[in-house]
Amino acid sequence: LTAFVRGGGTVVAVGELPGDEANGGDRGLERALYALFGEQLPGIRRTGAGTAVRVADVTGLRGAAHAAGVAAAVLEPAAEAVRVLRTTRGEDIAFLVNNESGQAVETVAALPATGVPELWDPATGIARPAPVYRRDRGRGGLRVPLRLRPYETLAIVVRAATRPGAHLTDAALPVEDVTARKDTLHVTAVADAPGSYP
Repeated sequence: LTAFVRGGGTVVAVGELPGDEANGGDRGLERALYALFGEQLPGIRRTGAGTAVRVADVTGLRGAAHAAGVAAAVLEPAAEAVRVLRTTRGEDIAFLVNNESGQAVETVAALPATGVPELWDPATGIARPAPVYRRDRGRGGLRVPLRLRPYETLAIVVRAATRPGAHLTDAALPVEDVTARKDTLHVTAVADAPGSYP
């Protein structure tokens, strides 16, 4: 672990540091871990080019991952019941987004990826271009609005080599589809109440 951190890695320990070493070297393990993480809980220590972080419990993991820049995605506003897993294949990046609650969730996913996002529904097998997204010039990456039904899982696949098609950068309503016809964008959106929408 120490070599990993000195080389630029980030390691996070949750709660008390382990005290038992498999081959009986308990004192050596204790010295090495306290040298790496320190005694402060919570705490952050720079070692070489990397960082060792201690958090009191699992609720501190989100902040540690964001601070280290290794979060799969940042949800704004934060959604406690939504989990995001990131994986790559070649230059393409996929984000598996899972709403683990019985409530609908509306948030924006700030994704550390560049390219064109597609929305894949694993329940139906339907994949379609994301109708609403924008580049996040401040952080780099993409911002994709999400509306997740209770217990819904969705995949966002960001294709690096795909040319952007017609899409909106913001919308007040859930957008189903955006198509370009000559000089006009045609948008299919869903309103669940009458009224005017900006």
